[in-house]
Amino acid sequence: MIRPPAVSVLMPVRDMQATILAAVDSILAQRFEDLELIVVDDGSTDGTPDRVARRTDPRLQLIRQPSTGIVGALNNGLATARAPLLARMDGDDLARPARIGAQVEFLERHPDIGVCDSRVEIFRDDGPVAGGFRAYQEWLDTIEDHDDFLRNCLIENPVVHPASCSRTDLLRGVGGYRDGGYPEDYDLWLRCLRAGARFHKLPQRLLRWRDHGSRLTRTDARYGRAGFFGLKWEHLQHWRLGSDDRIAVWGAGPTARPWLRALDRSDAPLAAVFDIDPIKIGRTRQGVEILPVDDVERASFDLLLIAVGARGARQLIRDRLAETTLVEGEQFLFVA
Repeated sequence: MIRPPAVSVLMPVRDMQATILAAVDSILAQRFEDLELIVVDDGSTDGTPDRVARRTDPRLQLIRQPSTGIVGALNNGLATARAPLLARMDGDDLARPARIGAQVEFLERHPDIGVCDSRVEIFRDDGPVAGGFRAYQEWLDTIEDHDDFLRNCLIENPVVHPASCSRTDLLRGVGGYRDGGYPEDYDLWLRCLRAGARFHKLPQRLLRWRDHGSRLTRTDARYGRAGFFGLKWEHLQHWRLGSDDRIAVWGAGPTARPWLRALDRSDAPLAAVFDIDPIKIGRTRQGVEILPVDDVERASFDLLLIAVGARGARQLIRDRLAETTLVEGEQFLFVA
């Protein structure tokens, strides 16, 4: 048998004829050459698979399948991969020449790390990147070591899927990708965290991540707020909530409302609600009086969920709580 490569690069595609060759070529031109590229065409109706087939590099494998959706294509590629490491790539992104080598080298030097992400450069072909996506990139840049991933995993997806490189056995061990009314990549990373996997993000911008109006994250209902929140609530229940834990919430506005509603439907007792808005203080949420945030350290609870959405507020709160005895990850978590 031919020796397995060091890394398998998985690229699921559908109707990407305008960008697919640039994406494929950015992988085949990597400085690190000991790889296989698995392109899974999920029932394209344009020229995508024919364009891929033009590349004759022996490291490239094209799999054509009837359209089953992104999850079916990902699991097909995961089952086909021969390498101990699996890097992801999308058919409309561009990998920097050093990307795969940097991630393979890091994972080989750090056997305790299960998922290696990198910083990305978000770009558009038709103009500047919108403010919301720029803010997401800035937030992603604040995450580097495993503790950062744990602290931030209930705020937003802390991993850029097409910039990731993971241990293949880890992904298979947690059951691969799941199909449902939620983002499949965020679900995967949360299950990896619950399985004890450690994460790290390289500081280099190793992927050019293309933003455009037809991204699944913009057009598919699975990537809406309800899908994300369902995964966050599931993760919190499995990861941190005990049957008798008393939960407090910092925030009584739009960011906090889904958490307050979920707590109301659960068996977890709501111990306290805090807010900075003097108009809200003294009112009640779910029968619990809203207290000023100055009362946080004196209140009695097992876990405080900090649900604030104002730009810059999380760091201000972190700095404030650093002066108390409360420890992030133990007594309080940021959520969104």
